[in-house]
Order: sequence, then C-alpha cells, then structure tokens
Amino acid sequence: MSLAPEPIKVFPAYARLGIPGAVPECFVREGVYRALLHAARQLPDGIGMVVLDGWRPWRVQQYLFDTLHEAIHHHHPALDDGELMVRTREFVSLPSRDPMAPSPHLTGGAVDVSLCDADGMPLDMGTQFDEAIPASHTDHFETLTPLSAAQRQARNNRRLLYHVMQKAGFTNLPVSGGTTTSAISSGHITAEAVSPVTVRPSSTPSKTAGAGSSADRWRSP
Repeated sequence: MSLAPEPIKVFPAYARLGIPGAVPECFVREGVYRALLHAARQLPDGIGMVVLDGWRPWRVQQYLFDTLHEAIHHHHPALDDGELMVRTREFVSLPSRDPMAPSPHLTGGAVDVSLCDADGMPLDMGTQFDEAIPASHTDHFETLTPLSAAQRQARNNRRLLYHVMQKAGFTNLPVSGGTTTSAISSGHITAEAVSPVTVRPSSTPSKTAGAGSSADRWRSP
C-alpha cells in the first residue's frame, strides 16, 4: 500500500507500535486496494485516507487477542471464562485458520483506515487507536446526547469515513468507531450535511482485532 497515490497515506500502526511479528507495510488484496482508492477519491479536498493495517500475520492476531484477554482479566478478575471470552471478542477476533470462518485480517480482506488533513496530521475520531472502550463503537456519538463541540466533530468525521467506505462496497465492523479514524476540520462537513450512521451487523461471528474505533475497521466488498 505504501506505493498508493494520493490521497492515500500508509502508517503500519502495529509495526510502529513494536507489536511482535508485525510487518512494516500494509498489504491488502488487489480488489481491496482498488476499492480503497475509490473511497479515498470521494473525500473532500484536503482530506486524506490513512491505511493503518491490512493483512496481518497469525502471530500478530494471537498477540493482540492474548494481550487484550489478559488486560480484561486483570481489571475484571471476577469474570468467568465465558464472559472473559465475550469481552475480548468484542474488540479482537479469535485467531482462526478455519477456511470457513477465518480471522478477517488473516485473509487480506480486512483493513483499518483513518483520515488525515492536508499535512498528513490525523484527525480526531473521539477515541485512540486500539482503545477497547464503548466509545470505540462506530455509532457511539450517534446515540450520545448532548454532544460537546469536540464530540460533534468526531461524529461528523466518523460519518464521513463511514459513508465513503460504504459507498465503495466495504462493510463496517461496528466495534471500531473512530480511533485514528480522524476528524474533519470545520467547514468541510457539518452535522446537517451528513446523514446519520446506521451500522449493519457483520456476518463474521467475531470482531476484528486492533484499531480502536469501528469507523476505521472494514471488510472488503
């Protein structure tokens, strides 16, 4: 993906974070690449798309799952094994090589994206990358009232990314709302100018791992 033309930029987040086994590049299927180009070219002038993750090695998927599983257990020691598994899979897919139900990122058919401004600076989506909290759900700011100015901006930025990706044929994985999915500087889009986000349930039994908000997590057309 690093050879992709503007307005796409690539930031292999897991390699930059030092995750064991992460590769310093973002790889996706050709069909995903072309769909991303189409989506990025629908963005307003001055707004770019940042690709954070695509194909993911098994080792990385396992590390992300195990790390979150351990963190949840540490903070909620009273949870039984079943509840702990449900909490973990809310944000990270169970590592699976099953050809009938693979972890999406292991196929090269899932991608984590965000937005940036003309200078390449990430926009605010209301949550941080890999933040496993309720606010990371794509529609979090659609149901929250009242909204602060910053939250309203984050909502509008999530809407922008959501709609260009959906129109390009991608399916949003609802548990990844706006991590680095960036914000839009005022003037480019307003709450009234964008329709609300309606999240469609993924057909995949588990959510993908990683990126903090569901607005930035997508499956290919």
